[in-house]
Amino acid sequence: MKMFWGNKIKTNLERRIVVPSLVIIIVTVLGCMLVPEKANAYLSGMKNYIFNEFSWVYILSVAFFLIFLVILSVGTLGDIRLGDDDEEPEFSFFSWVAMLFAAGMGIGLMYFGVAEPILHYAVPLHSSATPAIQEQEAMMNTLFHWGIHAWAIYGIIALSLAYFGFRYRLPLTIRSGFYPILKKDINGFWGDLIDIIALCATIFGLTTTLGYGALQLNAGLQSVTGYHDTSFTPIAVLIVIAVTMAIISAISGVGKGIRLLSQGNLIIAGILMLFVLFTGPTVYVLSAFSQNIGYYLSHLVELSFRTFAYDTTHKD
Repeated sequence: MKMFWGNKIKTNLERRIVVPSLVIIIVTVLGCMLVPEKANAYLSGMKNYIFNEFSWVYILSVAFFLIFLVILSVGTLGDIRLGDDDEEPEFSFFSWVAMLFAAGMGIGLMYFGVAEPILHYAVPLHSSATPAIQEQEAMMNTLFHWGIHAWAIYGIIALSLAYFGFRYRLPLTIRSGFYPILKKDINGFWGDLIDIIALCATIFGLTTTLGYGALQLNAGLQSVTGYHDTSFTPIAVLIVIAVTMAIISAISGVGKGIRLLSQGNLIIAGILMLFVLFTGPTVYVLSAFSQNIGYYLSHLVELSFRTFAYDTTHKD
């Protein structure tokens, strides 16, 4: 809802959402800058506690998201239009897919698509398995982390935003997805708290993937050009360029800047994929791709509910 901050600046930002979020973000950033060791210990402790105590909740939630979306897509509820009954899609299927990747897990796929299989192979879950099985499991775990389960998380959020935003005319914020539970209270304290958590999580998530992407791009440029700089300067320059391009595309709007930039990203990614396919061991890549998909799908149910509960490190 539009409001005025002072008498001159007109904005869509809600002060009761933005101010607490900025305080949390600034305090976290300053803590990491001024006392990095203590901040690392504190944040690592929080992460380990959440992982040890609530990882089963996360696993079950993602499995539920996937099952729910499958049921929804094959049932009659999947025919509900996310908009007015007589509306047509605003963007083409290609543009829609391009924006999904560019605004979703684009950087993560480029970075972890290479790093994660290597990591899983270097530190295998089953060290006694043969190298061939370890390779398959490394690819299987990578597909699990970036496959249909990951898209289910994106899908459930996008679906709730679209449904309550375009059918109920509620704000396109995370709080609107809780309307069936909170009803009119989404405009009160609990709705504000939900949006604050969502905003902070989004900012921290974006900065993490942006940092990984800048590191990867910097390493690639230095490898190609032969110029090596171990300082933070080239990474900072790349981050500034990326943020500037993102701001320009966002200001230009979804129909222009974001759409065109996303389409360009998808086309370049497609060219890179074809380059790797045809300049590398093509037959091996295609054979491995087929086998990896089959291995992943054959273990899909097990992966969906795997919590390592019977591992000795999880027993008290």
